[in-house]
Amino acid sequence: MIFASSVCRSQEVEQRTFYDEEKSQLKEVYTLKEEGSKVLHGPYSDYFENGNLKTSGQYFDNIANGVWEFYYENGQIRMRGNINNGVNEGQWEYYYENGETSMEGEISNKKRQGDWKMYFDNHASTKKVSTKTYVVYVNIIMMISFVYKFHAVP
Repeated sequence: MIFASSVCRSQEVEQRTFYDEEKSQLKEVYTLKEEGSKVLHGPYSDYFENGNLKTSGQYFDNIANGVWEFYYENGQIRMRGNINNGVNEGQWEYYYENGETSMEGEISNKKRQGDWKMYFDNHASTKKVSTKTYVVYVNIIMMISFVYKFHAVP
């Protein structure tokens, strides 16, 4: 069950939802454009039941925009990148659950661009991945499937 409360700032209204009836376990914090609206407009954060941040970003008129960050339940960053009009765009970085970088590269027109770097064994081995790829978007979080060839990084 989810419980909610709200705080007004000028026309924008901050909403908070909770995992519990006592409102001690925060689930998410988001901003609506105005009282009674269902349009997300401003900062957005949601949390795991253990209290750690799960997602952080911004909405503008119900569309994700700006830098978004996604986290593992242990609190480590999972991925970070820019979203422009609801689409992943620009530099994206992905991390292992221990906080080490797993891969990084550019996204444009919903596709990987240029060479992507993939890191293995605590950065001891680095590979470049070709851009032959397709991307499937599900609820903002990018799920990636790709065909690749490895090239040694100079």
